[in-house]
Amino acid sequence: MSWMLALVVCGSAASWLVLVLQAFFHDKRIGFACAFGGAAAALAMAISETLSHALLWTLLAVNLLLIGWFVWQQARRPVVYISAAVLLLNAVGAGWIWWRLLRAGIV
Repeated sequence: MSWMLALVVCGSAASWLVLVLQAFFHDKRIGFACAFGGAAAALAMAISETLSHALLWTLLAVNLLLIGWFVWQQARRPVVYISAAVLLLNAVGAGWIWWRLLRAGIV
């Protein structure tokens, strides 16, 4: 299970980074919004835990909407749709791991 979790985290981080960099080089507004969203989340975590949870969920939703919009616009490019497919596959894998941990009573 730990190897599966490590693969999900590494694959998700790599595909998210590729998507953000592609968005940054092709549509600066989306790239800057995702980069500053991550910086705002890090700042919120340093300030307050309650603020950071609310802000993190909000920033996650906004970032997913922005990256989803970028993927929709650039879906014909292989670097974009492969990264989006890997991210979606890893989200399913993370959900499966979470479900297994819940059933085992670990979480």
